Amino acid sequence: MFRYKSHAPFTMVVVFLFLLLIGGSVQASACKGLSDKQCAAESGCSWVDGYKRSDGRNVSAHCKARPKGKKAVKSDKKIKKQ
Repeated sequence: MFRYKSHAPFTMVVVFLFLLLIGGSVQASACKGLSDKQCAAESGCSWVDGYKRSDGRNVSAHCKARPKGKKAVKSDKKIKKQ
């Protein structure tokens, strides 16, 4: 009457989604919400001044994680305001 069905595929999907959600938030939280002085004190973070995008939206100043890998630029140059 009942057939045995493995729950392994369902469990693997749930674990993958959980790790995807948790992993992204852990990486992004190192610099998120820091003030400009706190951001400057962290070696893995850089401060971005507020600016206006080409589509007219304003982007507020914020702290972000520096890129990692070959394309990472080790420079403290600020984005020019337009």
